[in-house]
Amino acid sequence: MEPTYSEAAALAATASGPLTTYLTGFVSSLIDQSYSARSVQHRAYPAVDFDRWMAFERHRVEDVDEGLIDSYHRSRKSASGRLKRWRNELAALHQLLAYLRVQGIIVDPAAVRTPVYGMLAAFEHHLVERQGLAASTVETYLRHARDFLVHRFGADSIDLKDRRSPTPQSWLPNLGSDQGPTD
Repeated sequence: MEPTYSEAAALAATASGPLTTYLTGFVSSLIDQSYSARSVQHRAYPAVDFDRWMAFERHRVEDVDEGLIDSYHRSRKSASGRLKRWRNELAALHQLLAYLRVQGIIVDPAAVRTPVYGMLAAFEHHLVERQGLAASTVETYLRHARDFLVHRFGADSIDLKDRRSPTPQSWLPNLGSDQGPTD
């Protein structure tokens, strides 16, 4: 029997750990981005298990980061020493981490210390609140804006009025051939 979106949402609703409040939103965001029901379910299973593990280990939602995901992943070894895991488990959990960051539930500590983070937060607010763009579009725009800002300014202060700064148009050819025609 093929999985359904309802089953994935019901699975997320079974969560009872620190991520309980956020897992249904995570599943809904995947559905909104047109993931197949099977893909949504393949992401929901490890997310719910991660939530259970976090509760058992007494972690809070604020503790979620790459290191905690790695700790969880290493803890999933069976008695035989082999890893028990769902297909693409790590990718699903990193996607959950990205969702929690985009939603502002947790903050990337490295990003907070750079001027780029402030610029991206303002840009994201503009895209969501003023432009009303879809989550997948916002993520794409933010990824390209982050790449450009880091490429141009690094950890330095951002001065967009500096005429000596390369323009986004001069940087766009560096994105690769997946961007379509440039004329």
